[in-house]
Amino acid sequence: MRITSITPYVVSGAVSDISDSGGDYSCLVRIETDTGLVGWGEGATHHPHPDWGAPKILELINTMFAPTLIGRDPTVPMIIWNELQALSVSTFGHPKPRVLDYKQKASTGAISAIDIALWDINGQAKGQPICKLLSNVIRSQIKPLLQYQSHSRCSIWGFDTFEVTIHGRLEKSMQTVRAARETFGRHASIVVNNSTLNAPAEELVQAMSSARVSLFVEGIKLHSKEELMPSVPVVWGEHKWNGEELCDGMAGGNVDILRPNIIICGGFTALLRILTIAKSHPVLVMSSCSEYYGSGIALAATIQASAAVPWNPANAEQETNAKEPMIRLSPNTLNIRNQFLVQKMDGSGGYLHVSQAPGLGTTVNEQVLGRPTAI
Repeated sequence: MRITSITPYVVSGAVSDISDSGGDYSCLVRIETDTGLVGWGEGATHHPHPDWGAPKILELINTMFAPTLIGRDPTVPMIIWNELQALSVSTFGHPKPRVLDYKQKASTGAISAIDIALWDINGQAKGQPICKLLSNVIRSQIKPLLQYQSHSRCSIWGFDTFEVTIHGRLEKSMQTVRAARETFGRHASIVVNNSTLNAPAEELVQAMSSARVSLFVEGIKLHSKEELMPSVPVVWGEHKWNGEELCDGMAGGNVDILRPNIIICGGFTALLRILTIAKSHPVLVMSSCSEYYGSGIALAATIQASAAVPWNPANAEQETNAKEPMIRLSPNTLNIRNQFLVQKMDGSGGYLHVSQAPGLGTTVNEQVLGRPTAI
């Protein structure tokens, strides 16, 4: 089997009211083979500089990566991933932790898209869903994590796990957390996403404990584990595209659960490398799917990744608070993402159901790519 064509598309996916900056766009890629198998992947850069967003991913795929892949065997994604990484480093240099380089970021987004598409083809060729190629740990369903809005009636969809974003002053933020608890009851799981709040660790510990928070997502800086223990597990890494920085976060001992987004950090092959390193710390891994960008392919890939990650909490505290991996989602974004797909993602009964069809378990409705959602 050989690759015969690689075609990227810039699309808007998860939300309909996107900005004009390109920040909420992603890049789909279609890889076709001489046997007729077609794989789909997706890459993004997470709110990038306009000049280095999804349009730049498309450009890099067309000009830098695709020419090296025509005629190659698509069923060796890990070998190709290493070669693409080497090409990226030779072109843009080594990524540096905590240094934002839009060229390297766009390159990693392009590699993410290609890698996911190659794993899709590999799964189809072997008649297996990607999750079974990644791991022996297979789940049949994944719990959605719903973004809480004070006016929403989320429980009518069967959800029981909610994410509350806090920012500004701690007391005002905790009013929102307590309101969510009152809305959904004592049995609901509340995940707090610390967007911009930089409160002292002692205050955070007290506030999170009193609100019976299940997970604490650290969005701005990592407190040391000594500062936050004993408290809820700390989740981090959703917006990190640099593999070295993700590894530094694990090695620093301040993270309980790493939350990589595979469409920005290197695809399934990058996830496997992260899982290998996570075993030695120990750190759990929970794949992320953004609420703001990504089509149904991004969601399908995240579901396959989440179905394959091991989940063995390192201590009783984690076991109490985080019983399984979750994917951030809402019924609205599920419907928007499903518009891209021939085989729709199933979110009935309060869970996302893992497709057991080969590859990603779905394919793109290519007629959608001609609509206004594609540019």
